[in-house]
Amino acid sequence: MKRPNSKVHRTQNSPRSKAPKLQCKQNGESILMSTGPSNDESSFNLNTRLALSAAAIYSDEVPAVEMRNSIKKFKAITFEDAKAGKYDRPVRVYADGVFDIFHAGHARALMQAKMLFPHTYLIVGVSPDKEVHSFKGQTVNTEWERYEAVRHCRYVDEVYRGCPWTIDLSFLEEMKIDFVAHDDLPYNSGSSGTGDVYKFVKDCGRFAATQRTEGISTSDLISRVVKDYDHYVRRNLSRGYSRKDLNVGYLKEKEISLRARIQRANARSRSWVNLVETRSQEMIRRWEDNAKDFVTSFLDGFHSVQAAKNIWNKSRGRFISARIKSPENSSSEDEDEDSSRRPGSSSLPSSSLRERKVSQRSNSSLSKEIKYC
Repeated sequence: MKRPNSKVHRTQNSPRSKAPKLQCKQNGESILMSTGPSNDESSFNLNTRLALSAAAIYSDEVPAVEMRNSIKKFKAITFEDAKAGKYDRPVRVYADGVFDIFHAGHARALMQAKMLFPHTYLIVGVSPDKEVHSFKGQTVNTEWERYEAVRHCRYVDEVYRGCPWTIDLSFLEEMKIDFVAHDDLPYNSGSSGTGDVYKFVKDCGRFAATQRTEGISTSDLISRVVKDYDHYVRRNLSRGYSRKDLNVGYLKEKEISLRARIQRANARSRSWVNLVETRSQEMIRRWEDNAKDFVTSFLDGFHSVQAAKNIWNKSRGRFISARIKSPENSSSEDEDEDSSRRPGSSSLPSSSLRERKVSQRSNSSLSKEIKYC
């Protein structure tokens, strides 16, 4: 698929809008887009930057060839002029690599290469399988998959398929390359495994260093898979892959399946234990709440009984005096006096007998009342 020739340049800001305008020409049609918020409500504005709608072109396709041929007398732009913006064409920057299992580290490196200068045309070279397998080892993605992964990165303008492992001056002149962007670590050249493939570019002052993203690389991703090998094999077996597809033996498959069942059983047991703990804690909490209510009601009842006893003790004298003054007590007192006058009666005075009987009656009634309470 050919990518339409696109030329982008900024225009002056509108007097009624503070948002910078971006004029994009595609297929002869001019489109004015806004890259920021605008105060002009009458105009159509896109407040967010749109993603690209087409993949990057290949270096052997017609648009890429015509773009290179349009540069009649190529002279590499110096680093100082590129930084100062002293050029009449886009700065052509070249970055190469294997790009196996395309990840965030690759994307960030290409972003740095794209943002080296204000107007950068980024060409990315992807090494072929033959050289990669010879110098670095087996890849996970195929050669075509690596091409497609790179050309769909938003920072890439052009992809060079099957790029050379070592860069020389003739390649730079042929591709009209001003700078080569890569991290500053030395990379082995040739089958001898010595030297640096970017030494020539560094010596002639056309090398632009980028920063690696720590903690992520193709080797790191492969190490993660190898570290959790059983997990990923079990994952793919559960998704319908056969042991032959995963190159797993019969005994290894049974071992992994047994481990999977044990892990599921452990997960269910942990879930059941957590449920029991949760229910137990809930029951203990309810029991504590009910115990608090029981103790509170018991203390309230005990306080009521104690208050009743205090009232009874305070009014005990009144009950005793009321019994002494009753007619029944008077008649009994007269009988006591008559009996005292009879011969053979007790020699105690009548007043002592009266007090003794009253005391007995009051004590018996008091004991009944206390017992009732």
